[in-house]
Amino acid sequence: MITQEDYSIKVGRQVSASVLGSSFGLILFWIIAFVWIGSVSNASSFFFVFLILSFFILLIVISAVYNIFYLKLYSYSLDEKNLVIKSGIIARSEKTLPFSKIQHIIINRSFMQRIFGVSTVLIQTAAQDYVPQSRGRNANLYVGPNIPGVLPEDAEKIRDYINKYVLASKKADL
Repeated sequence: MITQEDYSIKVGRQVSASVLGSSFGLILFWIIAFVWIGSVSNASSFFFVFLILSFFILLIVISAVYNIFYLKLYSYSLDEKNLVIKSGIIARSEKTLPFSKIQHIIINRSFMQRIFGVSTVLIQTAAQDYVPQSRGRNANLYVGPNIPGVLPEDAEKIRDYINKYVLASKKADL
């Protein structure tokens, strides 16, 4: 049996990767804004940009605090038959996924996750795991069961553990 204590979720690293990854465009915008302020240098434009900057910093802080609470309350465990994921801040949910329903296990590492040294283990089933989006960075947003913020070597151990029992459950079904 594997629990979160065996392969812990690295909350700080995952939050940093999530927040910086989602605010990368904002950071670029502010670099351009400060270059523009340096060229204009009047008080009203400086105040306007400062006000907008303060608002976006507040949004980034709120996002970071939310992610910290979410990941602190996120837990998973694996036994010989099931993956159990407990999540949620206000409304808590517990998902039990039998290994016999798992089709694919994917280890995902975004650019920011690679920088901070974490991975996400994505579990795919026959059910719809993607929410189709018309366009944008997350054109097909994955919403299936996952284990975020684990070290890359731990993600591989989790994948191998699940694969072992998925194969065993498929052989038992034959």
